[in-house]
Amino acid sequence: MQELHVYYDTRYAPVTFDYSNFLVSAEAYRQSIQIPRISLNIISPSYRSISHRDTVIDDPEKKWRVNHILTRLPILLPTISKINIHSVIPDNISLPTFPTTYPPRSSEESAKVTPYLMNSVNKYYGLGCNVQPFDSSKHAKKLANEITSGDPYYTISLRTSKFQTARNSNLEEWYKVYKFIENKGYQVFVIPDFEDTLSNNIAKTYDWKLIEFATYELDLRLAMYQGAIDNLCVNNGTSTITYYSNAPVKMFKVLVDGIKTTSEQHLLLSTGLAKGESPPFCKSNQKWIWKDDNSNDIIDNLNL
Repeated sequence: MQELHVYYDTRYAPVTFDYSNFLVSAEAYRQSIQIPRISLNIISPSYRSISHRDTVIDDPEKKWRVNHILTRLPILLPTISKINIHSVIPDNISLPTFPTTYPPRSSEESAKVTPYLMNSVNKYYGLGCNVQPFDSSKHAKKLANEITSGDPYYTISLRTSKFQTARNSNLEEWYKVYKFIENKGYQVFVIPDFEDTLSNNIAKTYDWKLIEFATYELDLRLAMYQGAIDNLCVNNGTSTITYYSNAPVKMFKVLVDGIKTTSEQHLLLSTGLAKGESPPFCKSNQKWIWKDDNSNDIIDNLNL
């Protein structure tokens, strides 16, 4: 069976959920050249050190992220037939290749050889490709239905990271939203931040229904998202699995003052979006809401 050979090289690209943009771009390119499957190669002999996050994360954590983000996200992409991890640079690159410029032939090429920004996704959407290919497995959907007893529900996904804490969820405000939705007769499931579950467990100080399994298991997490009336969150990495799938989402706190990656200028450069816009490929129930996570603003956007 012919395969598209996809290469993600951590010497040139981050070990973060920005990787979702790359996977979706690779899948869209596969569609454009009409090849049935993807063979994914993760090249990680070393790691780049460009962004602030790159510099504050040490190599052991970056290696952990390769194993627990870069190898886990592809399970949401049904056309990936195999995943290969290379701790050394491979001797041969198989064709056909994505990116088509891999491996880079110059320092200028190395800076752009791995498309990991949303701008790349937008380009393929403009060519008519499906750029919302993420899907959960049939069994994960069955488990999600059993967990929720088949009753209508919402999810709230929290960000409580030690990195760029200004971007974190305002827990007091989200608890008000939780109680508001619950009082309307709906189930609400709260997904804590991965870092929090391994450290302070701040989320556990609130009287709400936590589903920690969704923090660790992406397939089941997406199944929960896909079955929900709506999924509420702030701007964070894991939100990518909603808007690159058919799951509904309302993402708040897109802008955060004082942080480069959440400034209007950077977001316009990386996503092509001006303030107030949602990605062009988003469905009517997938929205970026450029307001802080204030409970009144969240509730006003619930359509309850």
